[in-house]
Amino acid sequence: MTEPDTRRPARDPELSRNPNKFAPPNGLCFEDGAAHLLGYQEFTVEPRTGHLRAIGSSLVAKEVAVERAFSPRFMAGRTVLDLGGNNGFFGFKALAAGAVSATVVDIDEECVLNLHRVRSRFPEIPLEAHQTSYESWHEPADVVVAFALVHWLYSCTARALSLDRVVGALASLARDMLLVEWVDPSDPLVQGFHHVEVTDGEAAGPYEFDAFLRALSAHFSRVELLAELSPTRRIYLATRGQPLDFSWRAPLLFPRQTLLTSRMLWATDGVEFWSRVHRVDRTIYRQCTPELAERELAGSHALGVPVEVLERHEDWWLLRASFIDGETLDERVAHGQVPREEILRLTLQLLDLVGELRRAGIVHRDFHPANLIVGAGGELHLIDFGWADMPGMPQFSPSGLGYVELPATRTTILVRPPETSGDDLFAVGRIIGWMNASRDPAIELLARWLGHADYKLRLRDLDIARALALRLLEPAGDEPSRAADGKLEQAMMQLSAAALERAARLEEQGAVTLREKTELQGEQRRLLGERDAARAHGQALEQSLASAQASGRELETRGRELETRGRELEAQGRELEARARALEARVRELDQEVARAQARTGDLEQQIHWIKQSRFWKAHDLWFAGKRALRLTR
Repeated sequence: MTEPDTRRPARDPELSRNPNKFAPPNGLCFEDGAAHLLGYQEFTVEPRTGHLRAIGSSLVAKEVAVERAFSPRFMAGRTVLDLGGNNGFFGFKALAAGAVSATVVDIDEECVLNLHRVRSRFPEIPLEAHQTSYESWHEPADVVVAFALVHWLYSCTARALSLDRVVGALASLARDMLLVEWVDPSDPLVQGFHHVEVTDGEAAGPYEFDAFLRALSAHFSRVELLAELSPTRRIYLATRGQPLDFSWRAPLLFPRQTLLTSRMLWATDGVEFWSRVHRVDRTIYRQCTPELAERELAGSHALGVPVEVLERHEDWWLLRASFIDGETLDERVAHGQVPREEILRLTLQLLDLVGELRRAGIVHRDFHPANLIVGAGGELHLIDFGWADMPGMPQFSPSGLGYVELPATRTTILVRPPETSGDDLFAVGRIIGWMNASRDPAIELLARWLGHADYKLRLRDLDIARALALRLLEPAGDEPSRAADGKLEQAMMQLSAAALERAARLEEQGAVTLREKTELQGEQRRLLGERDAARAHGQALEQSLASAQASGRELETRGRELETRGRELEAQGRELEARARALEARVRELDQEVARAQARTGDLEQQIHWIKQSRFWKAHDLWFAGKRALRLTR
């Protein structure tokens, strides 16, 4: 009997030099101001209008999946580098979204020549193409696109043999953002072409998803799953902090390198709320929409912080304030655990800030660690009053207000209470608990009391909260003041009464809850069955989605043509209606003339009748006269 062949299948060595060996043939044709590119990426682009239409279910599905990233928010005003970009589809898509330039790098000669021909036909397009390998390219861009590339670089074209080296090299080219696709080792194409196999004796790091995600997180502060193309393919958006948005039409007043933030905070009913913050030396300049600027001025004034208005325009104001040395509370906690005494001293400052706001009738509503700056001397500063509830000003409530993702600690925190009225003291409780992280039981109790979800059980008295914090801060053995004890006793009585009332309500609800639980369990079983059926139906719908979207784009183009033809027909119809109305008026005039002619004809016929009768009688009279004369003659 022949022994089975257990040797590892060999990778085709030509793939390293020609990755598109098994792709459809490349091609290019021009028609009516459009370029039609063929190959692994097939699409039509109208460079002068920016209209782009993907062809083929795979490219269409990927375009839909990354639509959010290829929007003006991420692309406007940026340079884009598309590595392994093939025919440059995503370079063109970035330009359509406002990118200032796009560079496509690929080792396929035909793809690069196609793009050179497109550039020759449309020289005004800011798109370049270079035939070179990824490891030979060293010019960075604001945004780097690396789709279906990591597995090639790991052990085929670049042979990095380490996901950390692959991601590190991509990160070195991306100034702001990296769009990268993870392809699992179980992917059919990866297995079929043996992409990630290494030879015996080679020192290679693992090609695993966890290693890929660790590498991304090591080089970028924010990593977000953008889309899941299939069970084995996912696209990630990795950024260095909050991405800057350059799509606002307001002028950029200072050099781009001075920008700290630039983003649209919210939009409602056609109104956009924008904010840009520059740091120039020891000064902070904030350029924002007037509604945000007015709140910033009022909030800063309430806390005694000097803020100056430099410019007022219809769409934006420019504010100036001094730079604060320090770091956000989020960054402070990211450095390590905060000692107990420091937590309590920060708590007292948080309570003082809420007290000052209350005296001014202001509720901040966005009171969280990223909006709190710990100064060099440990003092706390509250910033960003854009969504504050101010006396005499309309209230704006963006979706998600109060639920915050903290970039430095990579944690989330809820600082807005369930009731819509808002309460900054609730946020203080949540921040204390977040800093304490359940380490100190006494601080945890204070945090839970201040940040309790039930309004009636929540501590809302600033004086009591301050007395508790001072008592916790006192060294062991010191006697607290009688005033503090009295307030604590009063608070405990209030808490007990509210707790008893709450317990009675819960007891009444218990029997109802038990019945509802049984009903819900039956409903849950039914919903689970429906969910499984819905999932199966959803998978079937997803399979038809790509082809439907392609058909939809064709129908959209046809619809625009029909709409144009419809407008032409409407104009012709209006012209024919005007002509018909004129003809109707002319027919009425002719009818009137015919009626007058008929009346005149009747008159003439009557006159002819009388003339005939007159002539008859005259002839009759002449006949009798002649006859009479004849008789007389005889």
